Amino acid sequence: MPFSIPVSNACFLLWSTLRGLAYTNCLFRMVLLYSIKAAQFNYWYENIFLFSGKFEHLHLQ
Repeated sequence: MPFSIPVSNACFLLWSTLRGLAYTNCLFRMVLLYSIKAAQFNYWYENIFLFSGKFEHLHLQ
């Protein structure tokens, strides 16, 4: 069976490449989702901070 080793090598290479792409895709999606969540949290945090600052300003008046 002279073809068994190259075929299994090619299959393993293809499988590991696809697995690597899937891991990269998953990692990229997680990083993207985390950055979106962090941006939303930062946005809400700034709004709450501004709102509390305005409330304190009104309270002082």
